[in-house]
Amino acid sequence: SNCNPLPVAWLYMNASQESNYSIIKWATATEINNDYFTVEKSSDGINFKSIEEIDGAGMSTDVMFYSTKDMNPCLL
Repeated sequence: SNCNPLPVAWLYMNASQESNYSIIKWATATEINNDYFTVEKSSDGINFKSIEEIDGAGMSTDVMFYSTKDMNPCLL
């Protein structure tokens, strides 16, 4: 089936540790009515804390690139 229940088609998502912060990067192939992304972190995979809200592209068939920094990666 070609049915995708999500409003975005993901290309990738990754995170890396820099000297004293983490950088999170992702890209989408398409977005349908995508208002925003909420970037969250967790130490246990159950309880999450919001880092930042990033505006989405709304409607897009272009590749969109996003990133944010977690300036306090050890604090939850």
